[in-house]
Amino acid sequence: MIIKATSHTIRNIWIVFLFIIIVLLVFIGTLTQGISFDSLTIPNIKVHQLYIKLDKKLIVHIQELAINKETQTDTSLEESAAIIKNFPLLHQFFSEITIEKLTYANEEIKLIFKENIFYLDSKHLSVNLKITPMDKLKIDIDIQEANFKDFSLQLSGKASLNFKNELYNFEGNFETFGMKGIALFDIKNKLLTYHLQTENFTNVELSNLMDFIVTKAELDPIA
Repeated sequence: MIIKATSHTIRNIWIVFLFIIIVLLVFIGTLTQGISFDSLTIPNIKVHQLYIKLDKKLIVHIQELAINKETQTDTSLEESAAIIKNFPLLHQFFSEITIEKLTYANEEIKLIFKENIFYLDSKHLSVNLKITPMDKLKIDIDIQEANFKDFSLQLSGKASLNFKNELYNFEGNFETFGMKGIALFDIKNKLLTYHLQTENFTNVELSNLMDFIVTKAELDPIA
């Protein structure tokens, strides 16, 4: 009886296992042909015009993605940190992503990733980048434009991100409150070093910058 019960259990497990494998094969086979949905709704999420296809990596197109949830308003620095953190996963699993309109209760975002070109536009941040993977944990980035809207800061140049050794650097141009120049940033072991060199600027431009900094950081009155 024990032998029969055991063999019966194993047979049931095997049947369930085969069923799962068959479902996965059918799903993967369908994905290779591409799947389209006019509308898809799950709790707190609505999707309009979804297309997904598996061609070595995933290709995803979404006309509108609405998330019915109030979110804490991020700064451009927080958004850029989140983007940088997820770059390896983005390149590993996706060859193309297009989300024309990603809507939170309090923000709208447009995102495009195609042929290693990454574009994002949100309330606080607008970036246009070309990503060149060097290996799984190292990428080079050609920054065509990075606009930190809440800091009135624009950057362009080249960056290198080494996630394994936690080495990050940037070299390029900046502009803020009419002041222009070149910038060098290096982060190693979470220690930031930088060099800034500006072109000639007016007292008005400097005053506007300092007035803004005062709203973001506590400074000694002499400064």
